[in-house]
Amino acid sequence: MDKKPQDLDPQLKATYERVMGTNVASAPSTAQPTVSAPTPPANSGETKVVAGGSKSTQLSPILIGVAVVLFFLIYTLIWLRIFSIKVPFSPF
Repeated sequence: MDKKPQDLDPQLKATYERVMGTNVASAPSTAQPTVSAPTPPANSGETKVVAGGSKSTQLSPILIGVAVVLFFLIYTLIWLRIFSIKVPFSPF
């Protein structure tokens, strides 16, 4: 994957160095422009994206457990119906 970073375009090389955290040796005849990301002001109103999502979209572990139990119960009843297996407590 890291074949020849010396042959890259100067802007691409700067991005490569920033992402990979390394310095790539450049040819002596080319000048390297430094590329810096603009810093937003503290009160700009931009929201930051946090890895893993927000807390408002997380489901309760109890709700997930109930959903899993119901899924397997319905799944079992469907296969019992397909194979015509009689269960004493089942109305099927």
